Amino acid sequence: EATEFILSVEPPNDPNPSIPSNSRLLSGKFTGNVATINSDEVIGDLTGISGKFVLKTPTDTNDTNDEFGIWFEDPTGIQSVAGLNFPELGSGWKYEGWVIFNDIPVTTGTFSTVSGFDDASPYSGNSVTPNFPGEDFLNSAPQGLTFPQDADIRGRSVVISIEPSPDYDQATPFILKPLKGTAGQNTTPTLNTLTATNTAPLGRVIR
Repeated sequence: EATEFILSVEPPNDPNPSIPSNSRLLSGKFTGNVATINSDEVIGDLTGISGKFVLKTPTDTNDTNDEFGIWFEDPTGIQSVAGLNFPELGSGWKYEGWVIFNDIPVTTGTFSTVSGFDDASPYSGNSVTPNFPGEDFLNSAPQGLTFPQDADIRGRSVVISIEPSPDYDQATPFILKPLKGTAGQNTTPTLNTLTATNTAPLGRVIR
């Protein structure tokens, strides 16, 4: 007699196993004995998403090291605008930026809005950050890296993922990676482009 199927991401030692968490990855209603499930209702329609970013380090006083910072903004107009075009996520999900250094993914921070500060700046300097998601990789490098020596972003892979919130694996991107790209060799104001991967999950459930 079930009417709907939901696939959710649950916490370890789930304190409330009788209901799904807010991080609902796939859902769909049964028609007869079949439910076609997708992420449109629980995550959003990812059709038409796009992304741009620049390399710069606004959080220190050094104008010669812009290859160590990445910001998801477009500064080519009269004033900077958001570099990411994304739908607003539902409860239980956040976006997160990543740069891959020597096979080590390093976060640029989680965020819920493309125009506004992200949730943290663990590696940036002490100056004011732009009002967009991003990070300067200058301090406090994660294990296996040294900043800023290992933090040249030019030629590195850049990923935007969609993460469960709360996130129980903060060291690696989640399976949802709607945008990917490679940083070019030029720093700001040169724009770099992220490409949609069209990897929104789909499924079918038969009872």
